[in-house]
Parts: sequence; C-alpha cells; structure tokens
Amino acid sequence: VWVSSGTDCPVELPRALACIQCAVTRSTLKGDAGPYRPEEAFTVQQAIDSYTIHAAHASFEENEKGSIRPGKRADFVLLDRDPLQVDPMELRDLRVLAAIRGGIVVYEGK
Repeated sequence: VWVSSGTDCPVELPRALACIQCAVTRSTLKGDAGPYRPEEAFTVQQAIDSYTIHAAHASFEENEKGSIRPGKRADFVLLDRDPLQVDPMELRDLRVLAAIRGGIVVYEGK
C-alpha cells in the first residue's frame, strides 16, 4: 500500500519534520498525550518515504520527483542531523541547513 503524506498547508503550518515526528511517535509534539494506536506508527524511513517517494507517486509525478535520481528534479534539504539516528521525539527539532530546489540553493540556515 502506498501511503502519501503532506503538511496540509495552508490549514496547518508546513512543518514536515513535526508531522513526521507525529507519524513515528503517534503522540503530540509535546509528548503529553499518546501514543495513540502505536501499532499504526511509521518507522522514520516509512514516514520520510510517505512525504517524498509516495507523495510523488500519489500525484503521478514519480518520474519527476520524490527521490534523488538522474533526470529528476534536484529538490531536497540538508539537515543538521541524520533523522534515522535521532530520538524520534527530536525529529521536529532537526534544523534545515539548506534547501535546494531544482538544483539551486534557495535557503541557507544560519
């Protein structure tokens, strides 16, 4: 089953890392409630895939984006830490060091 995710912007803030944290922990961002149905939690890799590869597939754009491959758009972010190695309750706190869109740096963190 392909499960695609998104931030639901503009209804919510476009905080993909916070959304990934919730998908993995099945808890509130503060950690004061949950986990809700922990058996439905994603692994960090599954959550990342749902925002990238699977989201591209859901919009019929898997040949253009969703993964880093020759011929695809070069859209990605550089994070200050490896999301696969941090405590899941810290995923929302990862800092974006740079954002690259179409191979061009469009944001550089401080």
